[in-house]
Amino acid sequence: MHGREMYAAYDAKNYAKVFEVGRPAVKADPENFLALSLMVEAGYDSAVAGKTGFVAEAADDARIGDQTAGSRKAFKSRAV
Repeated sequence: MHGREMYAAYDAKNYAKVFEVGRPAVKADPENFLALSLMVEAGYDSAVAGKTGFVAEAADDARIGDQTAGSRKAFKSRAV
């Protein structure tokens, strides 16, 4: 998978690479929560660093991730 490559890019603060690897992963699997969440984190960290280029995409990814997690019956019915 692309998880290790995304984590390596995130750890190196190469946020553009996180999106570069994450976009095709989400396109192939729209419920790829790992890719969605890492892109949201990368967008946030990039914005905090003063680079707002990924903010809109990260916000969209957050909405998709929220809808994905909310639509899964396992999450709804699981007692915590």
